Amino acid sequence: MLVLQALRQITSTGDAEVGLHELALEIRELLKSEGAEDPLTDRERLQKAWVHLFRELLTDQPRISLEGVGLVRWRFYLPPDVKLPGSLSGAPWNLGDAEARKVVAYLLDTLRTDGSVDLEADDSVRVQWDDLKLRGAKQKQMAIGGGQSIKAWDGAKSRRVALLARWLERQAGCGMTASERVAAAQALLREIWETASTYRGVPRLLRPSGSGQRAHPRWWRARLLRPEDPLFGCRICGRLHADSIGDLCARYGCPGVLYPIASEAAAGDDHYRVLYNQPLPPVLRAEEHTAQIAREEARGFQEDFEAGRIHLLSCSTTFELGIDIGDLDTIFLRNAPPEPFNYAQRVGRAGRRVHPGFAITYCRRRP
Repeated sequence: MLVLQALRQITSTGDAEVGLHELALEIRELLKSEGAEDPLTDRERLQKAWVHLFRELLTDQPRISLEGVGLVRWRFYLPPDVKLPGSLSGAPWNLGDAEARKVVAYLLDTLRTDGSVDLEADDSVRVQWDDLKLRGAKQKQMAIGGGQSIKAWDGAKSRRVALLARWLERQAGCGMTASERVAAAQALLREIWETASTYRGVPRLLRPSGSGQRAHPRWWRARLLRPEDPLFGCRICGRLHADSIGDLCARYGCPGVLYPIASEAAAGDDHYRVLYNQPLPPVLRAEEHTAQIAREEARGFQEDFEAGRIHLLSCSTTFELGIDIGDLDTIFLRNAPPEPFNYAQRVGRAGRRVHPGFAITYCRRRP
C-alpha cells in the first residue's frame, strides 16, 4: 500500500518512472503523516521506508504483488553507454538495437527474482536481509557457473536459459537442436554478464559480494500502470506480466505463451487488486499478546489495540475475560475452544457496542 501510494503521489506531477531513492523519501513522508503520534525519528522512518520498498521489489509472492495484479511495473534501467553483446545482432538472435537493449534489461531484471540484489539504501540507514521477512532462501550471490552458496547466472536448468531456449525454438527456421539452443542461451548470458560486470558507471550495474556479485538497486525504476497500458496474460498459469520477451511466460517451468490483455479486463475481481485500490491504512500493525511477554509490554499492546494503533492482535487466553474493547468487530479462532463457555467468552469480545460482531473458527478434522 505504501509503495503504491507513494508512486501515485509522485507520478501525479507527471513523472513516468520513479527510482528507488525518490520512492523511499516519499514513503518516509507518508509514514510521518500517518504516524503523527509515533516516536520515530526521520532516520527510523526512512529505514522502514526502505524495508517496505525492498520487500515489494524482491517479493516472494509475485502473484499477489503490485506487479502481479497489474498495478505497477518494475524495470531495470539500462544506461545508454552500456555496450551490448555483439552476438545479439547476429544469428541466431538477429535483434535490432532497441530490442536487444530490452532483452538485456529484461534478463538483468530477473536478478531480483533470485534475491541477487544488493540492499544498499541511503547513507544514514542500513537494511538487512532478515528485515524483509521474506520466506525461503537467503539473499543470493550470482556468478557465471555458480559455486558453493552462489547461484549460477547461466545454469543450464535456470529460468533464463529455459526462456531463451524456448524463444529460439519458436523462431521459424531456427534449425537448432535442444542442446544447441541451450548452449546458445548460455553463451549469450555469459556475454551479458561480462558486459554488466565490466560497466564502470556510477553506480555500477553489479557489485562484488564475496565470490559473486549482486545487482545495484538504484538501476530499478517503478512505473504506475494506467488503464491504457498493455498487460500480458499467460494462457497456461494465468499469471499477469507487465512485459515479456518472445511472448513467453517467464514463470519457471511454465510452457505458456502470453497474449495481450487490457488492464481493466485483467483486473476482473482480483481480491488483492481490489484491496490495493481501497482507502486502507498504508501500514497494518500486528502484534502478539501472550502471558510470556512482560507486563508493561502487554499493557502497552492492549492500550495501542484499544486506540486503533494495532490493527491485528494475536493473543492467547489473556483476552478471554475482563477485556472490553468497544469497537472490536471481528474475531478469528485458530481452533475450536475446549468448552462452549470458552467459545462464548472469546467471541463475546466482539460486537459489544453498536455494530454486530463477526467470528470465524477454524476447526481441526477430529472429534
